[in-house]
Amino acid sequence: MVGFALASAISRLKPLWAGLVMLVVVVPHFISALVRTYGWIILLGDNGVVNNVLTDLHFPGTPFQLLYNETGVVIGTTAVMLPYSVLLLYAVIKGIDRRLIAAAAGMGAGRITIFRRVYVPLVAPGLVNAGVLSFILCLGYYLTPALMGGEKQTMVASLID
Repeated sequence: MVGFALASAISRLKPLWAGLVMLVVVVPHFISALVRTYGWIILLGDNGVVNNVLTDLHFPGTPFQLLYNETGVVIGTTAVMLPYSVLLLYAVIKGIDRRLIAAAAGMGAGRITIFRRVYVPLVAPGLVNAGVLSFILCLGYYLTPALMGGEKQTMVASLID
């Protein structure tokens, strides 16, 4: 869902800005997964940047336990899989003929109807491809769940290990 929202937002930007945002999305993928995971551990730890900012803002319930549980695994794995989803979905979304959406609006369809009956069927192949690719990669992904998850957070790769 994060990849879909981001790809949709990028597809509406001017080409220069879209290229820069895509660069920000894709470049972290070239950094070692171990370094990225430790970066997330620093950000999400009990005394990490996220908890410190939320505590300084007097957010109720802080500090949050964002590591060594399912939340940490989801955040870390999402960050690692995001470039795959965004790249696939961006290509599909850019290929959509905007005249179809304009025609649906011209025929009196509302935004929700256009999204549900026109936009989603057009991007469905990309959604399926991004979902399947991310799922397959997550099945074999070991590093982030092992470092950011607790002992009770068993993923398939950890279980095989």
